[in-house]
Amino acid sequence: IGGPTRMKVGADSLLYVLQWEGNGKVWRYRLDGTFVDQFTSTGVEASIGIDWDAAGNLYVSSYNGFVQKYSPSGADLGKFISTHLAGPTNIWFDAMGDLLVNDYNAGIVKRFGSDGAFKGNFITGVPQCEGVNFLADGSILLGVGGTSSVRQYTPDGLIVKTLVEPGTLNLLTPNAVVI
Repeated sequence: IGGPTRMKVGADSLLYVLQWEGNGKVWRYRLDGTFVDQFTSTGVEASIGIDWDAAGNLYVSSYNGFVQKYSPSGADLGKFISTHLAGPTNIWFDAMGDLLVNDYNAGIVKRFGSDGAFKGNFITGVPQCEGVNFLADGSILLGVGGTSSVRQYTPDGLIVKTLVEPGTLNLLTPNAVVI
């Protein structure tokens, strides 16, 4: 596997691993580490974000400025998003079925509809946003590399507080947030 970047456990209890390098295909593993297959039919260069929609389609973001869509069986369904992105990293679907994209280079979390259409900026002023996770109440935790901080937002994108203040705990670039 070439430069594994992100990984996530799918609904099938397999570990899906993205590659920054290599052939760019999404590789699957059992949770004991046993290789299963190269899941996607095509690769995505510089892949760095992964999530599924409610129908089980897989989405992979490329830092090169797009989000690719795959069927539940791994067939390439083409570019889902190919505009309005400067350097997408982590991605996730919200409860309304919209895709949220951390745009690292733009310093903005952007919202796209279930059809891939740009709906607007969701959270601004987050330079080098990359790491993301969620609290039980739906709050969003964002790693903001440009300020070396971790911030908490409401599910509606309003700032709650800064959990890790800039310059504390020797935090440099929080490209992952794990609870």
